[in-house]
Amino acid sequence: QRRNAHNYVADMEAEHHLYQRSHTLIDFLRDWKDDAPTFPGRVENLWIEMYERDYVGLEDVIGVQHWLLALASSGYTFP
Repeated sequence: QRRNAHNYVADMEAEHHLYQRSHTLIDFLRDWKDDAPTFPGRVENLWIEMYERDYVGLEDVIGVQHWLLALASSGYTFP
């Protein structure tokens, strides 16, 4: 994939907030616990909590929800 200098700057600016908070994200993930009865439920809850803490955007949560639904619709057996 070819990129120009403008794209590098835009990428850096878009991700700068997360880079600054990576240590707190790691701490959050290390300590995170959930009691949802299913694996998809735990994945969804994790993404919602990351959204609530401003690590990901709402569109990311919706994307994960769609992905989980697509897996279930295809007959995937979750662990």
